Amino acid sequence: MLSINYYVLVYMFIVSGAKIHLFLPTILYILTIHLYFLPFAHFLLFTLHFLFLFVLQSKDFIVFLQKNQTTYQMKRNKKTFYTLLYIVGFICFWLLPLQAFGSIKLDGKRLSAKDGLSCNTVNDIIQDRDGFIWLGTPNGMSRYDGYQFINFTYLSKNSGQKSHHSISQLINDEKHGLIWGYNPSNILCCFDLETAHFSDYFDKENATLLKNRFKSQNGMWLFSEDFGARYLTYSNGKFQATDYTTKNGKLIGDHQLQMTEDAKQNVWIASDKGLNRITPDGKSHLKLKNQHIITLTTDGNHIAVLTDKGDAFLYDNSGKPVRKSHLPSMVGYVGKSRASFFCQGEWYIFTQEETFAMNLKTGIFHKPAIQIPNAMSKTFLKSYEFLYDKKGNAYLFSKKGNLFRKFHLLDDKAYINGRDKNFVAAEDAHGNVYIVSYGNGLFIYNPKEDELQHFSAADKNSLFHSNFLLSVFIDRSGCIWICTGDGVYCCRELKDLYTEHVKIEPNTNREWSNYVRHISNIGNDKLAVSTRANRTYIYDARTQQRTLEMQTDACVYDYAIDPQGKKWIATKGDGIYIDNVRYSKYEKDHYAPGASFYKTIFDRQGRAWIATWGEGLLITPQTTGQQPRKFEQFLNADGKEAQIHDLILDRKGRLWVCSNNGIIMVNTAERKITAQKFLRFSDENGKLPVSEINCGIEAHDGKLWFAATGGVLKCSYDEKTGKLEYELFDTSKGLTDNNTRSLEEDNYGNIWIGTEEGISRLNAKTNDIRSFQIGHTIFSNNFTENCAIRLKDGRLVFGVADGMIFIQPSRTISMPPAKMKAVITDLTINGISIYEAENEQFLTKALNYTREISLPHDKNSLNIHFSNFDYPHIQNAMYQYYLEGIDKTWRPMTSINHAEFSDLNPGSYTLHIRTRIGSNQWSEETLLHITIRQPWYNTVWAWCIYLLIICGAGVLYYRSWRRNFELNQQIALEKQMSDSRINFFTHISHEFRTPLAIIQSAVEKMMTKGEGYASKNNIYTLSRGTKRLQRLINQLMEFRKINTGNMKLNVEKGEIIGFVRSIYNDLYTVAKQKDVSMSFTPWTSRHEMLFDQEKVETIVYNLLSNAVKYTPDRGIISVRLYLENDIVFFSVEDNGPGIKPEREADLFKPFMHGYASKGGMGIGLYTAHQMAEIHKGSLTYQRSRNLGGSRFCLALPDDAGKYQPEDIIEKKALDDHSIDKDEIDMIVKEMTPKAINNVTVMVIEDDPDMLEQIKSELSVYFHVETFMNGKTGYENIRKIKPALLISDIQLPEMSGYEIVSNMKADPETQNIPVIMLTAFDDTSHILKAYKNFVDDYMVKPCNFKLLIARALQFVAMDLKAKQQAEEKAKLQEKVLQENAPQENPEQTSDGEAILIKPVKELKKNEPTLLMSTLDKKFKDKLEAIVAQHIGDNNFNVDRLAELLCLGRTTVYNRTKSIMGVSPNIYIQNERLRIAAKLLLEGEYTVSEISEKVGFSDSTYFYKCFKNKYGIAPSKYGK
Repeated sequence: MLSINYYVLVYMFIVSGAKIHLFLPTILYILTIHLYFLPFAHFLLFTLHFLFLFVLQSKDFIVFLQKNQTTYQMKRNKKTFYTLLYIVGFICFWLLPLQAFGSIKLDGKRLSAKDGLSCNTVNDIIQDRDGFIWLGTPNGMSRYDGYQFINFTYLSKNSGQKSHHSISQLINDEKHGLIWGYNPSNILCCFDLETAHFSDYFDKENATLLKNRFKSQNGMWLFSEDFGARYLTYSNGKFQATDYTTKNGKLIGDHQLQMTEDAKQNVWIASDKGLNRITPDGKSHLKLKNQHIITLTTDGNHIAVLTDKGDAFLYDNSGKPVRKSHLPSMVGYVGKSRASFFCQGEWYIFTQEETFAMNLKTGIFHKPAIQIPNAMSKTFLKSYEFLYDKKGNAYLFSKKGNLFRKFHLLDDKAYINGRDKNFVAAEDAHGNVYIVSYGNGLFIYNPKEDELQHFSAADKNSLFHSNFLLSVFIDRSGCIWICTGDGVYCCRELKDLYTEHVKIEPNTNREWSNYVRHISNIGNDKLAVSTRANRTYIYDARTQQRTLEMQTDACVYDYAIDPQGKKWIATKGDGIYIDNVRYSKYEKDHYAPGASFYKTIFDRQGRAWIATWGEGLLITPQTTGQQPRKFEQFLNADGKEAQIHDLILDRKGRLWVCSNNGIIMVNTAERKITAQKFLRFSDENGKLPVSEINCGIEAHDGKLWFAATGGVLKCSYDEKTGKLEYELFDTSKGLTDNNTRSLEEDNYGNIWIGTEEGISRLNAKTNDIRSFQIGHTIFSNNFTENCAIRLKDGRLVFGVADGMIFIQPSRTISMPPAKMKAVITDLTINGISIYEAENEQFLTKALNYTREISLPHDKNSLNIHFSNFDYPHIQNAMYQYYLEGIDKTWRPMTSINHAEFSDLNPGSYTLHIRTRIGSNQWSEETLLHITIRQPWYNTVWAWCIYLLIICGAGVLYYRSWRRNFELNQQIALEKQMSDSRINFFTHISHEFRTPLAIIQSAVEKMMTKGEGYASKNNIYTLSRGTKRLQRLINQLMEFRKINTGNMKLNVEKGEIIGFVRSIYNDLYTVAKQKDVSMSFTPWTSRHEMLFDQEKVETIVYNLLSNAVKYTPDRGIISVRLYLENDIVFFSVEDNGPGIKPEREADLFKPFMHGYASKGGMGIGLYTAHQMAEIHKGSLTYQRSRNLGGSRFCLALPDDAGKYQPEDIIEKKALDDHSIDKDEIDMIVKEMTPKAINNVTVMVIEDDPDMLEQIKSELSVYFHVETFMNGKTGYENIRKIKPALLISDIQLPEMSGYEIVSNMKADPETQNIPVIMLTAFDDTSHILKAYKNFVDDYMVKPCNFKLLIARALQFVAMDLKAKQQAEEKAKLQEKVLQENAPQENPEQTSDGEAILIKPVKELKKNEPTLLMSTLDKKFKDKLEAIVAQHIGDNNFNVDRLAELLCLGRTTVYNRTKSIMGVSPNIYIQNERLRIAAKLLLEGEYTVSEISEKVGFSDSTYFYKCFKNKYGIAPSKYGK
């Protein structure tokens, strides 16, 4: 570092060697003040420095410097000189130890191509009016927002023109929002900040026009040696040019042009022929002609020109001449001048050899004391004039004061001559001047301290990689930008943070030798510092001396001194050393739980609390003797809880334990510590948001701060509630990293937080966070866990991975500008920047000028970048945003500078962004309205087209649908009609088969009996069948008439009650067969009225027959006739199943098969209903309230006025040939002969006529049990156990299929054969029957002979199977009896036991099944003849044949066929049966009985009897 004060001091000391007696007391005095009265010396500093500046400003001293610079001979009296020398010496020696304090410290980062820069070489840099940093590179222009670069390499708007990438100079036109760029090929480009478009300008005819440039307030001036000048403006993407040349008379000369602009925006153009003044309106005014001007200078208010003849002209900014002067030849000759300026009332002109000055008031020229040959001026500064020469010197002239400084910055001639622009300077807001050199790094001149600092690549922690710096620029935020060939450096002055990096072993590169793990303040600013290399040093923070204290086998994690002065040194892995005694779990005499110890702390009672890693918390009391210590152990149950990082003892004596399982607190004021007294706060119990706590401190206000993995916790404990209130600070609130390692509080109440990636300062009052990077390596920013202390002088010391960081905190930290706001810098659409060619179409203005943007539906994934342009503190910038339309409020504060929204739905959104500008203060909002357009297929016009298409398609579809519908309706109708026809004719066939079967059976009977035979029963059966068949045919005809509308009403006078009663009586007998209780209740005995007898008979018969058919066995039917309001009501009620509610609506529709959805033709109720309406009445249905079944009610008017005259007919005469109805209705029964077989057959048939017919046919051969209800019949099968079941399919309550299925599933009935007799002859029903194991399937009308034959066959098979089973059972019984022990022993007279066997049941020889009445007659005659001749011992087969009048062979065959045995056996069996009977009676002896039954030989009788009954006759029955 260089200072002009030191040069003056040394020089004056040399020249006053004879007066050393005056200088030495000064030195001694200064040293005394500095060493012993340091605080007072600080007070004197500013007073003496002010006195020194006052002396320097005295006019006499300035004259002294100017006129006597080379000889420095003092012409004033010696007393004044020594007095001045004393003051200067005092100040210089006082400032010497304070130079470091006044130094400017910089921190910076390098940005290069790897960060997104278009090229590492940066030629120039500016900041536009919006805040963006623009960099000119050989590969175009790059724009930087603090986070990312956007590169513009194609600088031409005209796509067909060759692009010129290299940019050597950037000029900022803030007034018009333009950035002008020049390249070495004299190509001019212009970027419009508002439209974000480039345009370039090039005049092929005047290619050299762009060699010289001058930027005025209103536009750009281009000029050359042979053309003149051109005024260029840019607007709306177009250039506008105005030429000023001698040809158009606007300039006096074209050659050797010079330009300047005054404060009134007048442009002055000097040439070899004179001077022109161009006013803002573009008019040219000639001010001086025929003068070769070599120098043109202005300070805004004055304009001065100097000609080659030495004439000087001075004008004001209104163009008026102020003074004319002449440079005398005796003073010198100007020649060529490359620099001139106004300073302190003087006009300085620098030429190649000499320097001249003209007094502006007097116009007198002179040579000043400052002579700078060949001076050049390339940089404009606000407060200074900056010059440099080709000897490596730089010069500063203050524009407002007398300050003049000369700096020798370059020595190497190669560097000086290698580049015309050796130095570039920039001035910051505090007046500091930054000078970059091409070859010797950076220089900073601090005018307040009069200090020049040098930053070089050779520095210890250098900012740059190279000393060859190209340019320097200071933006509005104070950030220093330095351009190099290796990128650009973004530097900031460390006003907020003064640090010093100290290495423990600076000359050692061993691993971990400088990795500081622990720092303890052991008093007097002496620090115990341990490293990962297992060394512990004592470091003096004042003298920076370090002494090795100890070398251990493990790293020291804590170095503590107890109140007695004993050292407690905790290590990780080697135990804890207490007063040089090692305690560990491996030590027998000095045992302590654990080997890794992290922290030791002492409470007010003298106890030591020790944190271990894995063994929990240890407590050992204070001791006085040499006895080994005893340790009490806590918090060792939970593995994570036993891992303790740090201990804190607050002012109230509460111990806070920082563990891997949160925070644990215990009050050390308690003398007896138990496990129950520990309070736990962790994420597991929901009392903390984090779990791993690394360290903690107690702030001056009693708040507790904990560094955790996940952020920093600010806590306060409520003793009343026992709750720990906390606030979490993490990266979203500005922290540099969430992995916080160490904490310390400075003297101003700020909390400093060391992390793995730098350090942050948190203002405890405002919660404002500022983050900093220390040094340039990752090691210097990797802070060590629980390694921070505060020194007495306020400095903070933190341990890092490569040493210690000393921090001198300041009270205040610079805040961002109040007018700062977040600016949208980039927008990536589906991952592509909006500045890319693909997305440029969406921008009409630059993004930061855009307030609305409309995007297509497929461009709906957006990433919006923004920045506040606070470049020095960009890492501390905090933002908030929300997207109106998705978010309801601001999203959490974050340091991330972009907002990402994916897959936005079409619609309108508004993005709100703001940045924090202070403690809890936010900037003005930045808004961006975003519209995601509907896809073309979802627009209004698209929907209109869709609607038209849909309407058109709908019409076409409707037509097609209608055609198809009509066709389908027709097909469905035809199918329905076809199905209806099939069902109709199927049911008609079923209905017709029953009466036809009855008629056929009766006819066959009559034919069998012979011609002329006709019993009354057969005639009645024929009558019933034909009448029923006629009724069905009439019903079909009526149905036809109803459908065709041809049915006519024919009412006549008649007696209604008797008419209905006759129909009732007709069905009464059928009801009795089902054991149904049927009652008829009229309101009177006789009533005449007009009615159509045919229609009423059809209706009444239909209703009554349905009621009888579907009422279950033993049911109830109630028929009533009553008169109300001239209406006759006929009602039929029953307790049957009724109509299901879902079928009631379709009850009176055609083809509704069955009263309860089974049976019938399906037209009965429909016909009845239609007839009732034709009869001017009605037929209704409802659920019976009394009986619970159905109730049908027929209402007929009893008023002749209801009928038309044509409806009434005269009463017809009776037909003589008509059959007497009562006679027909009378049931004549013939005596039915007894069945020829003692076998029972069951018949289930719902039709009474058919049932009666089947019964009459089968009764000849079997006992017949009949049932009309399916359920009732099934219930009686197990009781009766018939040999055969004949059943219909359609039955009330239970179908024939259900009966058969249940029978076959029952073991007791599964062997009963079944014949299904039904009217259904289709294959499906036949297959279904056989699948249900029906033995035979017969279709009505059937051949009853075939039915009887099949019945006899099945019964015979059943009997045979039963006989075989009985024989098998007898055989098994016989075997059992032979093997069984004797039963009922009796003693004979001689004492022997006699076994009495049980008597067998005496039965006749049962014949096989009789197939005809002839067999019956033969059997009866055979039994009678044998019975008559049972006592005749001569009675044999021949005699029997004679008596039967048959041949022997015939008798044998018939007897064998009918009785199952031969005639001889039959006769013998009968004799033995009668003998056994007589033996049981006991009236006769055995001999007598043998004679009575026809045995002549008693021995033969004995043998036959015993063979028959298995016992001797004498013992039978005893």
